[in-house]
Amino acid sequence: MYKTQSFDSDSSVDGDRISGDIDLNVENAPMLLGGTGGVQVVARLEDADAAKLGATKRSLEALQYVADDEIDLAQLEGDFLALLADGMELHIDQLDILSPFGQFTSRANVNAEPSDSDDYTWDTAATLLNGSADLSLPKALVDMATRANPELHGVIGLGYLRKRDEFYLMEASFADSMLTINGAPT
Repeated sequence: MYKTQSFDSDSSVDGDRISGDIDLNVENAPMLLGGTGGVQVVARLEDADAAKLGATKRSLEALQYVADDEIDLAQLEGDFLALLADGMELHIDQLDILSPFGQFTSRANVNAEPSDSDDYTWDTAATLLNGSADLSLPKALVDMATRANPELHGVIGLGYLRKRDEFYLMEASFADSMLTINGAPT
């Protein structure tokens, strides 16, 4: 059984906008590829539309109550796009996972500028989103994944993951509809 070491959250509402943060630390959490490990998450959401965040949350929660062949992601996608259209910021200041394969770490920031478009789509979102993410994967995990699926060597060959000591690293940014990974536009 996993054990939550600590959980702290806070939120504030200003008119129809909501901001909040979370700090979660879990030990002995079951890991996707077997075994147990620890999870540390420190994240904050800033200036999101409260009602649209609630609708997105309800759509996401509804997915757990349907059979795989009944899943309709259109509702979740629509709610999420509506949330982005009103602008918001998401900061994942710390996402650390200690697994049997080693330490996985990630940081990410996303800023969605508000839009006045009547037809907000992923193409519209791409012009208004800016973000960055850093990822560090343990070499043992990448080695296991490439043994299971040799096509993943292409991710390394293309420079999306770069080996440094016992880790594979990725630094990505997205601005002006352009994705850059490890310094190279994709």
